[in-house]
Amino acid sequence: MDESKSKLIEAMRDNWRREVLGARAYRALAAREKDKKRRGILIRLAEGEEAHAERWEKRLLELGGDLPVDPDTLNERLRRWLLVQLGTETALKRIESKEDHDASVYEEQLSLEEHEEGRRAIVEVQKEEQVHGRVLQSMSEPAPVTGRNWFASGMEMTIVGVVEAAITYFLGVLLSSGHPTL
Repeated sequence: MDESKSKLIEAMRDNWRREVLGARAYRALAAREKDKKRRGILIRLAEGEEAHAERWEKRLLELGGDLPVDPDTLNERLRRWLLVQLGTETALKRIESKEDHDASVYEEQLSLEEHEEGRRAIVEVQKEEQVHGRVLQSMSEPAPVTGRNWFASGMEMTIVGVVEAAITYFLGVLLSSGHPTL
């Protein structure tokens, strides 16, 4: 297998993983969302991510790649639990940045895809991810812009990042010490 095909297969696996995890995050948030309209939007976003995952799974098989292993590790479940515990507003900000990141990843992948149909699929999903980002942005409740709100929001995001890093480190130490996979 040539190097560019290997890179494309790995990119499809990564796409599938991100979409599956994204869908699970949206569903977890929807399960706790009290507002019926917002819950419906989160469920539709999850369905969109699941459709993207199916698209990448199909392309992966067309390329002769193996189906990915379920990415729902203990680490990912803890991240999702933390995300949900922080509340919908904070979660929406975090997921919005991931949607924007995913859209830029797809831009980079266009150079790997040689088939026109595959390139069209990447462009379509990229556009849908951009729409998801705008939907998430519109769902965020606007807060008055004050120094305190900006600081609190920044601190909130920093704390989430530190906790995620601590969980990842702890699991890495636990697993590298010979503890069976959780």
